[in-house]
Amino acid sequence: APCSFTASHATYSYTFPVATDSTLWHGITLPFTATKATIDGVDYEISNEYNHFFVYEFSAIDDDNTPMFSPVKEMRGNASYIIACDSLLYGKTIVFEGDNVVISQTGSTKMVTSSNSYNLYGLTYTSSLTDVYVLNAEGTAYVYSDKASLSPLDAYFTTSLSEEARLETITLPEIPKDIPVVDGIGNLKANVHIGSHDVYSLSGQKVGVMSNGRIPSNGLRPGIYVVNGRKIMVK
Repeated sequence: APCSFTASHATYSYTFPVATDSTLWHGITLPFTATKATIDGVDYEISNEYNHFFVYEFSAIDDDNTPMFSPVKEMRGNASYIIACDSLLYGKTIVFEGDNVVISQTGSTKMVTSSNSYNLYGLTYTSSLTDVYVLNAEGTAYVYSDKASLSPLDAYFTTSLSEEARLETITLPEIPKDIPVVDGIGNLKANVHIGSHDVYSLSGQKVGVMSNGRIPSNGLRPGIYVVNGRKIMVK
């Protein structure tokens, strides 16, 4: 933005790649704080660990000076994250939304998550940098590079460690596995025990009975439910 301003409502759309096993994490930087996300018109809580998308942040350094990542509780503006999805969302677009948010002038805000040895930066403009860690093509790690060209909303690491002490590669966490999905007609796409089982909302309210892998005849709204101690998603 050429100047800072407050937006009554802001959105940012990100399309997950039609991925293969060799395309995993991607970097993402939002210029505003997102309070919710939608996919195909369905609302998702960003911090829900049972979503089919995953947003992690650089959260700590371990005893060996290795960066660690953990799931976000919120997506703050002007901060960088890594994002991925499981196979259900390949090719889908996720829309992050925020209300009454401040959009800072391009280049006026320092987008950085800091530690004593590594810093994670975000960008809102194209930049050529030296001696940084950039995400590899496979989406599995940030790799040290003496020269890199980055696009808007990319993220990169820097380090204050010496050449002898620094890592050559910052390895990213494994993406969580798919959870069972119901197709909205009634057929369970992943194994839940055969027989009849009560279906509960995440708040613990009984909403029906699943019989031999089929959802209740009155249907369920899209979302996450608990069946026989396992969480499933209804599309």
